Amino acid sequence: MEPASTAQVLAILTEQMAALAKMVQNLQTSQETLLHRERSRAEATALPPSPSGSVIQQAELLAPEPRANAPERFSGDRTKYRTFITACELMFSLCPRTYGSDSVKVRSAISLMSGAPQDWAFQLLREGSPLLSSWNSFVQAMNPIYDDPLRSSTALSTIRHLRQGRRPVEDYISEFRAVAADTGLNDVGLRDHFRHGLSDQLKDELARIGVPTTLDAMILRSLTLDQRFRERRQERMATAPSLPVRRSETPSTTSVRSPNSTPSPPEPMEIGLARGPLSPAERSRRRAQNLCLYCGQPGHLLRGCPIRPPLPSDGGKNHPSVISLQCVFGSTSAHMTIPVILQWEDRSVNVSAIIDSGASNNFFDLTLATSLAIPTRLKKTPTPLQMVDGSTLRTGPITHETTPLLLLIGTKHQERLQWDIVPSPLFPLVLGLPWLRTHNPSIDWSSNTVSFPSHHCQHFCMNGYTTEKIGFSTYPASELPVKYSDFQDVFEKKGADTLPPHREYDCPIDLLPGAPIPHGRIYNLSVPESQSLKEYIEDGLQKGFIRHSTSPAGAGIFFVGKRDGGLRPCVDYRALNAITVRNRYPLPLIPELLDRVKDACIFTKIDLRGAYNLVRMRRGDEWKTAFRSRYGHFEYRVMPFGLCNAP
Repeated sequence: MEPASTAQVLAILTEQMAALAKMVQNLQTSQETLLHRERSRAEATALPPSPSGSVIQQAELLAPEPRANAPERFSGDRTKYRTFITACELMFSLCPRTYGSDSVKVRSAISLMSGAPQDWAFQLLREGSPLLSSWNSFVQAMNPIYDDPLRSSTALSTIRHLRQGRRPVEDYISEFRAVAADTGLNDVGLRDHFRHGLSDQLKDELARIGVPTTLDAMILRSLTLDQRFRERRQERMATAPSLPVRRSETPSTTSVRSPNSTPSPPEPMEIGLARGPLSPAERSRRRAQNLCLYCGQPGHLLRGCPIRPPLPSDGGKNHPSVISLQCVFGSTSAHMTIPVILQWEDRSVNVSAIIDSGASNNFFDLTLATSLAIPTRLKKTPTPLQMVDGSTLRTGPITHETTPLLLLIGTKHQERLQWDIVPSPLFPLVLGLPWLRTHNPSIDWSSNTVSFPSHHCQHFCMNGYTTEKIGFSTYPASELPVKYSDFQDVFEKKGADTLPPHREYDCPIDLLPGAPIPHGRIYNLSVPESQSLKEYIEDGLQKGFIRHSTSPAGAGIFFVGKRDGGLRPCVDYRALNAITVRNRYPLPLIPELLDRVKDACIFTKIDLRGAYNLVRMRRGDEWKTAFRSRYGHFEYRVMPFGLCNAP
């Protein structure tokens, strides 16, 4: 080796040794600094708390991180993708030291996946993809796969068909808020959609007191009104009349619940609480406050209670009952109805009118007048309406009346008439005693016809001065007994066409772990079947029973014929039932049941309207009921036919 080369090598080695010495010195300095900090922390921990800012900052650094619950596992449901990403970011922000790097964030999110998303992420791990080192890049890669590309249009379609139904308004608000953010609508548009989906009762009350101008104000107003409606229902239940007890029966013991006790949850299909004899405390309270011992209302005593069943009289003599407007609302005696036509402006509607000689005037139901947009006006003087027991109408005096409407009876009898507006849901149109006195119609009870031979009708009402006989029908004034009047909404057909609320006995679908999600084919349908399917989907969307879906599942739908020639839709849930965890519970023995009822002579059955539609799917399980058709992808919000665990 030449001397020049040796000198160069020595110079290089000298520089490297100097650099190493400097590195060692820096390491020693860092070590001393760390030891000094550690001693300072130990001293700060041993000493009492100091008000100085540095010690407070050190205590904050040493504080444990809050415990954050892990998000629900993401299995590929597009409707839950945004929720999953938001829940992960919330967990990362609550525990910044635990999830300090993007690599930890990505791998933590992968550990919370299952099914197809987990398989996709595991492939990235095996390939060592650079997406694993950046949380934002990882989310950007997931968006086109699992986020809904039509989120805005799906949200708009969902919010148009969203209805409160019979559930509490807070549940409707939660679902509305979850969808509203993706619609892109402004506050005015969201407010109108929110009002459109409210129950008829809330919309009527908002129309009466004034519609708020902003969405937040309308939500707050709806919450207040809904809470008051529920309080009113509870008050009515608390003051509901008790049924009389037969003298031959032994009075049962009545338990009084403490005001602080928590009421037990309602049993399935419970429509009301059983009514029994009055407790001694309740009887004393009603006597002290001069309340009726039968119905609990003021203004009358037991012997004059209007809803108390009549007692058998001596010698079979019947006492004449007093007739008033109360007969229209609750009597079980037959009333006569005639078909009439109402005309105003450019509109015409066919209705049935009740002829009631006990009504002191002509009455028009408030709900019907509102729905038909009947022109009304304020009465010059509010008129109090007295009931048969002397009490006044609970809603207060009559303040509104209709403008004169053209009333057509048959083809020849016509007149202009105005009605007082009152709540009369059972009989929307009442022709009372003043109308009978004016026209003095002739009624033939044997042939069920009514004619108008009076001088007034011949000269002022009849077209052509000829007498025309109009057929009428009689039917019970109320098919519902008075003692069940508090539960009238249970027997109304419109209740079966609204979305029920979530309850503790919602229908669940628990899948076998690791089972593949079924995806069926679309069946060929004939022209009548396609038309029936379209009508079925439109009706379900209108009622809120189904909604648009982005579920990875999807069963086929077809039709089977019914005995009456109609078509019944059937969703092919065989693949879904094959991976569903079956309910296991003991069934009663048929011979034992027959032995229990062998001496019975009266049997009862309850035929429910749309019974399956009265039960909601468990929240979060709706996507499993999805079905595919030529008209789109939909999922059930109520329990459909064909599920293996359905009752």
